Amino acid sequence: MFKLGLYYTCDYLERVIYSMTKTSHLPGQLSNLAQGDIIWLDFSPSVGHEQADYRPSVVISKQEFNRRGLVIVFPITRTPGPLKVEINCLPSKSYVMCDQPRALDLLARKYKSDDSSLSKEELEQVLGRFKAIIF
Repeated sequence: MFKLGLYYTCDYLERVIYSMTKTSHLPGQLSNLAQGDIIWLDFSPSVGHEQADYRPSVVISKQEFNRRGLVIVFPITRTPGPLKVEINCLPSKSYVMCDQPRALDLLARKYKSDDSSLSKEELEQVLGRFKAIIF
């Protein structure tokens, strides 16, 4: 039990330290967010099986939509799974959770960006996996 708790504590601290190197954005600076960009934000509060906590996410909504203040994102995790797509733009092996889209109001939230984004191939895989889930 202690090892599991220590793992999650170290994992959380690693994410916090990594995110401190990112550019902080205040609400309203959305005009540059594009589909495929990686942003860090807090997914809490959440309910049930929804992903929670401060973590990276990939923007899947288009830039024209994002300018309105809402963005649609998929959270990113380190745990592989059948509905997840592996990406290589973060320091550790990461997976986009294509089964957990979230519409978030970034006018009311602070978020951080390190100016990284998915490759064209990775973005196509993510959108393809999402389409397979909903159609």
